[in-house]
Amino acid sequence: MWAGRRLLVFGGLGLAAGLGGLVAGLYGWRTLNARDTIHGAAEAGCDLQRGSCRAHFPDGGEMILSITPRPIPLLKPIEINIELRNLPAGNVAVDVRSPDMNMGYNRRELATHDGQRYRGHTVLPVCILKRMRWELRAIAHQGNTRHEAVFGFVTETRRQGEPG
Repeated sequence: MWAGRRLLVFGGLGLAAGLGGLVAGLYGWRTLNARDTIHGAAEAGCDLQRGSCRAHFPDGGEMILSITPRPIPLLKPIEINIELRNLPAGNVAVDVRSPDMNMGYNRRELATHDGQRYRGHTVLPVCILKRMRWELRAIAHQGNTRHEAVFGFVTETRRQGEPG
């Protein structure tokens, strides 16, 4: 009888110690892999339908974004180009969303050939609204640091026969 209780007590202690170690390990891993996010501010008045836009970061870095073709279409491939200045990055990705409507997850990794200029393609989903606001969040990762900037733009759909 004593041996059975002893086994139960030591088994319970071992299980508790194992769970405690697991929790501590996960917390440590999460802490070591935490990312410091530095937010950049896009220049006021920027219009991606007309040309490229810049975001400036407090640490002196700069991100320049352009989208082609213009006007930016829905349901057709668009090319996203990002140039980084004084901003090291191991990889760059973009998230495209609408603040007005849940359009689902739309993240794309961009490719580079020189570590400063990145390019990729995506498609903006169809929208039932004539005028749609969009946000493109550009994310540059380097080690445990990530630089993020949000660029806004608007698309307008024209119905067949509408004046341009």
